[in-house]
Amino acid sequence: MSRFNETHSHNHLKTRLAIFGFSVSLLALSVSILATSTYAWYRLADLLTVDAIKIGYSHGSSFKIGMKNPTTGTVEYPNYSSEGEQQTLTNDTLKGFSSFTGTETLDPVSGMYQSNWLNASADPATTLPKFRSSFYGSSDIHQANEASPSNYLQFEFYFLSDRDVYLFLDSSTSLAANTTANASIAKAKNLSADDLNAVGKCARVSFYSTIGADSAYTIYEPNVSAGSTTYFSGRLNLTDDDRYFDYDKSGKEILYGRYTADHLVYSEAGRSSSVSGKETAFNALSDPAATPLDIPASINEGKLVRAKETSYSLSALTIPDSVRNGHPLAYCPRGVETRVVVSVYLEGWDLDTVESIAYAKFNLNLAFAGLYQSL
Repeated sequence: MSRFNETHSHNHLKTRLAIFGFSVSLLALSVSILATSTYAWYRLADLLTVDAIKIGYSHGSSFKIGMKNPTTGTVEYPNYSSEGEQQTLTNDTLKGFSSFTGTETLDPVSGMYQSNWLNASADPATTLPKFRSSFYGSSDIHQANEASPSNYLQFEFYFLSDRDVYLFLDSSTSLAANTTANASIAKAKNLSADDLNAVGKCARVSFYSTIGADSAYTIYEPNVSAGSTTYFSGRLNLTDDDRYFDYDKSGKEILYGRYTADHLVYSEAGRSSSVSGKETAFNALSDPAATPLDIPASINEGKLVRAKETSYSLSALTIPDSVRNGHPLAYCPRGVETRVVVSVYLEGWDLDTVESIAYAKFNLNLAFAGLYQSL
């Protein structure tokens, strides 16, 4: 059986740590959507900032964020002047230090098959997280194709501190639907505002870095009290020209995605004869001509195990009351430029990723807090 828990990080910090009071307001993301397609148009606001740091030590200390100069390959700290002065990275800064143009488009992607890139050959200095694309148009019913980098946002940042520090999210971090804009869009498009506001549930932000000698990859799932139970497999209706789950040439319904099983069970007990609520790619009928897939029986009799997403709520990623229960995003040794790759994407297997999400708007404010390692 495959090992599906692919997140590599330490939950137990063995050294004594001391909380210190900096907060880095890193990303403020304003999202608008092209209404004539399923693509989402993202526009970063001019609020990419590193806040002033006051840590309470008697001697000088600094913490700053950098990006690589694409021409020289060296890390620079744009707009950083001195300790205590706000460092602001604007859209123009992002355009100068990355491939970001401000006109990117997104499709829903999935973090499934994370082990394809996060494995023994991954290099935290160069590896970029990869995602899988939609199954629509793919001949592979399990992995689908690798998603184009243009389908999600991805940035490389470098944190530099004069003390050893563990990086966490600050409690001011938020990813929230723009309810005012979504209400207006829903009215104009005759859509459900609740459906549009669900974008705040299906969006994800991930962080790839290191903790000690190990890779650390963490997925932040906004607006939940606990980590996701999103399954990376299921029946799908990939087209909108019928109301039915897809089935193969033999007439059997297809189980898409990542799973293991001795065998799948097909029986009339699995037939979806009616739909409760709105029909979506995940919520459809069984075609009268198809042999239905019985998922509960496949689990009980066929040893079906469906891979699940490993994600964390905001409260699980902030500085913990008990250090040993913490889940840091990265460890930044003193004086070492520590690479952290931030990815922003829509998880395609999240049941809230319905077709109308293409019209939704949301805002992201990403802030960091740190935990100094005691000297």
